[in-house]
Amino acid sequence: MPFNFCFTILTFILLVSCNSGQTIKQGKTATTITSNVLTLIEDSTDTFDAESANSQMSIVYIVVADTNQDYYYLRSFMFSLHNTLHTAIDTMNRYYNTEKKEIVLSENDEDEMYRGTYFPRRYTSESFSLEYYRQYSDFSTEKNIALVYGIYDTESNANAALIQLKKYSKNAFSLQTTVYMGCMH
Repeated sequence: MPFNFCFTILTFILLVSCNSGQTIKQGKTATTITSNVLTLIEDSTDTFDAESANSQMSIVYIVVADTNQDYYYLRSFMFSLHNTLHTAIDTMNRYYNTEKKEIVLSENDEDEMYRGTYFPRRYTSESFSLEYYRQYSDFSTEKNIALVYGIYDTESNANAALIQLKKYSKNAFSLQTTVYMGCMH
């Protein structure tokens, strides 16, 4: 037998034995590997479509008052800025869980999937919130927190907000980032 044929058969056997019962999704076809049977299942509704995911990404401009790993410092600063600027605070029903040492949704939040875990702010609005900066920048540590002043859909709106915020926060900055706006369930 030719080498390529033997190699293909051996690879198939290893794939079947190592992946028994797993589903591998490829484009519009999911391949289900069972103990000794390779079955192709047409499944256009349950596959990951990279083109669709990319269409749900949006460029936004984040204005940040400051970053720090101390949640309570940033929370205090947020309330101070709120009192000065009269800008709303939106906690999104999140708080700092001292046991987990994380910003999380309330344990009784209506969103059963994300209860007790962090859910990021993604949509444009001008309000204060405390977010993990890693959501917006790859150049951050996992626990670095950003005091977000607003998320804007245009650079000019972000720049105007930054000019206002800089009067009260010397560390304020803005950044352009890409955020997933699709359903996270």
